[in-house]
Amino acid sequence: MKITSARRGIVPGIAALALALSACGAGNESGTSGTSGSGDSGTQVSGTLSGGGASTQQAAMAAWAVGFQNANPDATVNYDPVGSGGGRESFVSGGFPFAGSDDPLADDELAAAQENCGGEVIEIPDYISPIALVYN
Repeated sequence: MKITSARRGIVPGIAALALALSACGAGNESGTSGTSGSGDSGTQVSGTLSGGGASTQQAAMAAWAVGFQNANPDATVNYDPVGSGGGRESFVSGGFPFAGSDDPLADDELAAAQENCGGEVIEIPDYISPIALVYN
C-alpha cells in the first residue's frame, strides 16, 4: 500500500496584480528649457510632485523617482505608501495629483476626480506584483 503525504499536494501559484496609476492630465504644465546632463537638448522640470497610494508600489516608485530626478535635478518626487484606499481617496478629493491603486477608479470616483483635477484623469496600468498562492 502506498501512502502519500497531504503535503505532496501543495501547489504554488503565482498571480499578477496590475496596479493602476491615476494622474490628473492637464495642458498647463510648465518647465524650464535647458540641457540635460547627458548632453542632449531637452526640457527639464522643477518643483515638487507628491502622490501616494498602494504600498506594494513603494519600491518601484522610489526607483522611478530617482531616474526622473537624475534627468531633472531641480525636481522632487514624493510617494506616500498610505495604502490603495488612502491613495484613491486623496486623489479623488484632489489631495494628490497622482495615486497608485490596485483597482481602476469606479465611474463615480472618476467623475469626482475629473472635477477636482479640472481636467482629464489618466489611468495607466504600470506595475505587476506577483502573489504566491499556496494551499494544503
